[in-house]
Amino acid sequence: MGQAVRMYGPEGIYFVTARTHQGQLLLRPSERAREIIGAILARAARRYGVKLRGYVFLSNHLHLLVRARGVALSGFMQFLLSNIAKKINALLGRVGTFWQRRFSCEPVLDAEAELDRLRYILAHGVKERLVAHPGDWPGLTCLKALLGEDEVFPFYNWDWRHTKRGLEEAGRWSPRIVESERVELEPITAWASCDASTRALLARELADALAAEHAATGRPVLGARAVMREDPHRSIPLKRRGQRPRCHTSSALVRVQWLQLFAEFVAAYRAASARFRAGELDVVFPPWTLSPPGRPMIPDDLRRAGRVAPRGAGQEVVAKRVPQHVFPRTNR
Repeated sequence: MGQAVRMYGPEGIYFVTARTHQGQLLLRPSERAREIIGAILARAARRYGVKLRGYVFLSNHLHLLVRARGVALSGFMQFLLSNIAKKINALLGRVGTFWQRRFSCEPVLDAEAELDRLRYILAHGVKERLVAHPGDWPGLTCLKALLGEDEVFPFYNWDWRHTKRGLEEAGRWSPRIVESERVELEPITAWASCDASTRALLARELADALAAEHAATGRPVLGARAVMREDPHRSIPLKRRGQRPRCHTSSALVRVQWLQLFAEFVAAYRAASARFRAGELDVVFPPWTLSPPGRPMIPDDLRRAGRVAPRGAGQEVVAKRVPQHVFPRTNR
């Protein structure tokens, strides 16, 4: 079965979700796991120029609110998910599939919808009755960064064990291969005009309101200690849900307009894909899409994939070729 076509733009805000294989609790919080995931998230954002606006890592899935340019989100997510899989698998002493399927990604089209997505992210540990307050979640969450706390994580650079002399015998978790990574958070649109102290106050009020909503229900919570003692190999059956929304917006008119634009984009992409399968290798696909498998890249594709860099007025040169794993030839 083919994968759904994604429409990226020159710049956009996206709500991203990824789930672990069979709902296993592979992301179960621990101090080491939190450090590993935080460092990978910070490096992926810095490497691909993606701006983080919100994030939470639950035991069997994650949610991100990010701002990304063009197809940078695809490379960012591939780096993030592949490195988490390798390092958390090593931490748990397991091998095999880590993620359930391709990550989901929906554009967020206005400030009100963006604030709603941030509220959804912060509410996760509470609404699942795992902790009583968003700040009690022992895993990685954006709340500390929203409150102005500086978070620095150790990134274990496994490449150094093979590329730097004298580190051949260094272990996977040796302090000799550690680099520091700092998570940087960009304010959401609704809070962009506020100063840092005001944004921290708004974040605290939002978290306290979510905790109060839960307390009013009177339902018990599992607690942070019990969460950290759970078996990471246990599976949690996924709840049956309706189809994920194509986009997030507070305006019905904006949703209709975006869906019309998306339908036109999909039609153009499928038409180009049909011509390509018929043997027309130099067919031009819609902007901000990556080449399908087996198609040689042409200059427009190189530019969109970040392999052509401008130099001077009207001059372009091919930049240093990015490894294939950074920009796979799929429309992710």
